Amino acid sequence: MKKVIIFELILTFVLLQASLAFSGRTLKKVLLNFPSGSSINKVIWNGKSFFLAGESNVKSAIFGKYDLNQFKDLSNLLPSYYVSLNDCVWTGKAIFIVGSGSIKAVMGEYIPSTGYFKDLTDKIPYYWKYNLGIAYNGKLLTIVGESADGSAVMGTYDPSNEKFYDFSDKINKNGLLESVASNGKNFLAVGWKTTMPQRSLIISYDPPSKRVTDMSTLTSNFKNYNLGIKSIVWDGNEYVFVSNYAFGKYENGFEDLSNELNTIHLLSFSSTSKYRYGQLNRMNCGNGRCLILGNGVLLVYYSLNKKLEAVEDFIANYEYVSLTSSAWDGKEFLIAGEKNGKPKFFLFKP
Repeated sequence: MKKVIIFELILTFVLLQASLAFSGRTLKKVLLNFPSGSSINKVIWNGKSFFLAGESNVKSAIFGKYDLNQFKDLSNLLPSYYVSLNDCVWTGKAIFIVGSGSIKAVMGEYIPSTGYFKDLTDKIPYYWKYNLGIAYNGKLLTIVGESADGSAVMGTYDPSNEKFYDFSDKINKNGLLESVASNGKNFLAVGWKTTMPQRSLIISYDPPSKRVTDMSTLTSNFKNYNLGIKSIVWDGNEYVFVSNYAFGKYENGFEDLSNELNTIHLLSFSSTSKYRYGQLNRMNCGNGRCLILGNGVLLVYYSLNKKLEAVEDFIANYEYVSLTSSAWDGKEFLIAGEKNGKPKFFLFKP
């Protein structure tokens, strides 16, 4: 019995430290000191360290950095009414975080070089309940989310003068915006409409003219997007987004790439499918590669040659891990997820 226990301990240690290699790629599990029940909603890279944002199992926000294989918890900087952090973005000087609070939506600014944190929640309109996404175009931050009455909200914040511009009255009220991205000039936000029949909600915003355009008809002819769009990114050439069981891109026009998912036998309903059916959650890009993250799913989309591949070793060994976010540091991706309420982290070299 003693030998069996020792063997199991050794095997567990080896599995945790092992690096899975395939097709020139490596996938390594990383151990971070996160409490059980916590979840990470966003990972970013600021040029020096990875920063992680999420929520704990006691309804309080989590914020910290991962550097040189060490995690430093910065959650003590956050006000006590911060319940959850849903997204964050690096501007070149500061990290802006957004989420939900005990009363209304919250926003804060953290400067890594000095360790200074400033609560900006007073800039957020009183009726905003959840801040779900944030993006930066080099000058302005655009924040999206949901109001207390269940309507989509959207606005910009200018760090140079600390002014917030709310233009939620110009977008479809019957919906929710969950994610936003920028091509360096304009912003494109995605989510879903809450009225029947349910459809995707896609809003374009042009800061110079303050023009707001509802582009939801882009996906109206594609049933895969009836449940809305969950995540959007700018990959350097075009907007790419995922939606539960759908995958598409937009530059000068919309192109549905969902059939690519079936070609790798990932999302097939067939009993002969190679992999189990996994819902897609989020997408993050770096160095011409976009990771598509999901429930037991890890895919790589090569934006230059429009090629999609499954990371088979992840799917085979971690099928019950739900991946939520990732970030690229120039060499590898740090990927966050959870399994049975326990946070999981991986380092992945495409």
